[in-house]
Amino acid sequence: MRERANAILLSIGKRGAAKEATGEEILARLSQIEADVVLLASVIRGVKELTGKPIALSELAGLSVRSVSMPDMKPDERRRIEKDMFALFDSNWADKGKDASVLARKGLDNAIRNQEGATRFHLLERNGKLLGFMRFDDRPDLGEGVKYAGSFNVIPALQNASLGSAFFRETLTAEGRDHAIVATALASDRAASLYVEDFEFVITGVERDKIKDGKEVALFSIRRGENADEKTKKRKEFPKNSKVFDNLPAFLTWVEQESKRGKVISRYRISTHGKMTFYEAVSERLPD
Repeated sequence: MRERANAILLSIGKRGAAKEATGEEILARLSQIEADVVLLASVIRGVKELTGKPIALSELAGLSVRSVSMPDMKPDERRRIEKDMFALFDSNWADKGKDASVLARKGLDNAIRNQEGATRFHLLERNGKLLGFMRFDDRPDLGEGVKYAGSFNVIPALQNASLGSAFFRETLTAEGRDHAIVATALASDRAASLYVEDFEFVITGVERDKIKDGKEVALFSIRRGENADEKTKKRKEFPKNSKVFDNLPAFLTWVEQESKRGKVISRYRISTHGKMTFYEAVSERLPD
């Protein structure tokens, strides 16, 4: 599949300076093939490398991104979308632990059952098949114009792929144009570091949600300022003055302490060396 994607991009480049190829030329060439989603992901990444510009998902043949309110959908379509959402969720959360999965599934179920239209779902589809989804809840209780982002799920083939990332960024940009976005991220999941490093979120604290039998699930509270795409400069190398922790509980305690001091975690990465996992982060006080 990657070879097919490279062949498409190479044919564009051979016509002259590839970086001068127009979006119309690229899309015209892409429309001649019936690509699968993995190929599309490779093409998106390649187009950006060749032209220096991202390509809108809605411009790719067969792909669509739409925003829906569940109460406004026709019953048959709603049942189909709900079924596909839960199937996709279950496949994504199978390896994240039962406790965390139950907590996240409850949030998704509550959002789907919301009859007041305060939740909108963004759906990534290809020829009618659900490839990914994400929800945004209106949360005036968290501040004026604040939205809560949750339930980000894409099919396994798109995890860690450019197409899944493009969908995530497009939805964040659309909803965050005039709104601050808040969310929670499973503290034990590597995705939390990607939200900080790649999508302009900062960690504002730690939530410890109690579940049955006295157990708890640790979550990072994260926040993305309005118009974050415009305000955030290109990431520089990871700072050398970062704090490094060799276990998650110690890192969580430090995050909580920094939060109480009015600081946020603005850089965060995870690395593995042998059997050891290291959590590296930088805290700072953001300007008012």
